[in-house]
Amino acid sequence: MIDGDKTMDVILCPECKPTRTKQIIARSGKDGIKIHTLTCHALETIGVSKLLEAHRQGSQLSLYRYALILYMMDKPGMLLELLKIFEQLAINVISLKTGERGNKDQREIFLTIEVSNPSKVAFVLSDLKNRKKLIKIVSSHFVVTT
Repeated sequence: MIDGDKTMDVILCPECKPTRTKQIIARSGKDGIKIHTLTCHALETIGVSKLLEAHRQGSQLSLYRYALILYMMDKPGMLLELLKIFEQLAINVISLKTGERGNKDQREIFLTIEVSNPSKVAFVLSDLKNRKKLIKIVSSHFVVTT
């Protein structure tokens, strides 16, 4: 099932060879819809805006977890401002941890979000990148859930 449509023809990624036990995700491209596992190395070079929700017919809709590490200016209200981004996009933040970065003007933020449609991650990343004077994305990736 790709984005709720069971009639689409798909190609299985030859690199990761998705099996029934692995969580899957779909990528739309010129060559059609390709199914990947969340640990596929090809996902590292694919823009998240091209990703679609995918699950096997008869199984539950997939929820995707996405982890981010950010550097953020250490100013009053900045953490609240960050959380408002997720609230506006109706994205669930399932974990959040802050730490010192060594630079007293910045904090390191570790957070995990959960989305039903992986393309929503593209909106988050775009919004965060637009705030590059205040927030810097250090690392981001999908998290495999069991």
